Amino acid sequence: MKKEMKIALFILVAFPFLLSFKSVNAVSVDVSDYSSTLKIVDISSASNIYGYEVNFSIDSGSVSGITGGNFLGPTTEATYGSSQRGGYLYVYGTRLDSAKTGVSGSGSLFNISYSGGLTLKGACLIDTSASSSCTSYNLPSSTTTSTTSTTTSETPTGTSAETISITSTPEGFEFNVIIDKKETKEITIKNNGKQNVFLSLSTENLEDIISFKQRAITIAAGQEQTIEFDVLVNKNSLYVGKILIKSGNTLVGENPVIINVKSGNFLFDSKISLSREDRTISLGENINAQIDLQQVGAKEKVDVVATYIIKDFSGNTYLEESETFFVLEEKSYIKELFTEDIPIGKYIAGLEITYPGAFAISSVQFKIIEKESVIVRKFSNNSIIIAVIIIVAIFLMLVIAITRMMHKKQPLTKRKNNSKI
Repeated sequence: MKKEMKIALFILVAFPFLLSFKSVNAVSVDVSDYSSTLKIVDISSASNIYGYEVNFSIDSGSVSGITGGNFLGPTTEATYGSSQRGGYLYVYGTRLDSAKTGVSGSGSLFNISYSGGLTLKGACLIDTSASSSCTSYNLPSSTTTSTTSTTTSETPTGTSAETISITSTPEGFEFNVIIDKKETKEITIKNNGKQNVFLSLSTENLEDIISFKQRAITIAAGQEQTIEFDVLVNKNSLYVGKILIKSGNTLVGENPVIINVKSGNFLFDSKISLSREDRTISLGENINAQIDLQQVGAKEKVDVVATYIIKDFSGNTYLEESETFFVLEEKSYIKELFTEDIPIGKYIAGLEITYPGAFAISSVQFKIIEKESVIVRKFSNNSIIIAVIIIVAIFLMLVIAITRMMHKKQPLTKRKNNSKI
């Protein structure tokens, strides 16, 4: 039976709150008043903490400064920061250790210099396995009654997961990146509801690839926020996964992600593409992929290895096969990819081209549907042609009808002319 840690979080208040955290000891975060304008936030009994983020609403007055306590290590080993946006304060810290070594023990988290009133809205703690535990609060800093919460990852007060309505853009990502070169991307989340929401962001199958500048955010009703994240790949592969958006433990949004990687010295333009018909196939059909290769450097014969891959957005691999051939200037061909044993769903077909010292990956999406859906799909794809045929048929019928009417009138005219003679 799994044990959960209860983390007592004292930030700008003199009473405890509990967070769930996957460990075996209780973590205590204590707040003390150094003066009327300075709060000191300490942590004790920590075990393998890798990062944290706490956010507050600024109800009145202002926050004049945040001083980091370097609990997670010096700035050469960890990064600390804070930001204020839309009446909210965010305080966070994250380790920079690639080995994912957590921090245990006691120490200082941060100090807050402020005036006025603050309300603790939410907090996330991150362990060494990159899993996060988030809790939402709606407790003013002026409250003096000691309160205990035993609910883990609850939604904001007055808000249930069923009433949360968000949209995130773009709806999906496809990145073309160079190995070992960090790139910064962003996602925008809009709160379509009538209440503020506290959200956490994570990834599926991309934990070592994507790192968020903020893992937890509060978005006011009707407002939107843009969150930046870094993409860094250190090995050759077709990366597929998802960005997950949660309210507490409830998934409220997900965005598929495809990452195509190449080396900086790659001397080919390589592309895999599918016809419109092959982008949606019926269960049991194969796809015919168009492969195009063109040298962009010196025109010389190069032996390459082409690897064909099919994956789903959960990272499962359904096909991987390779062949070797040479390319001089350019090469185009059709490659049949076998999908008869692949279930219904959405997939990615990938092409990896490698030669000594260089590589590149390109990809294209397709989906597999039920066989009986194919008739509907083909009708939809050919709807324009069908509409044109119907219009032409109606036009021809009108022409025929008018012609017949003219032929019926002609004998009558002739009879009238004969009668006059």
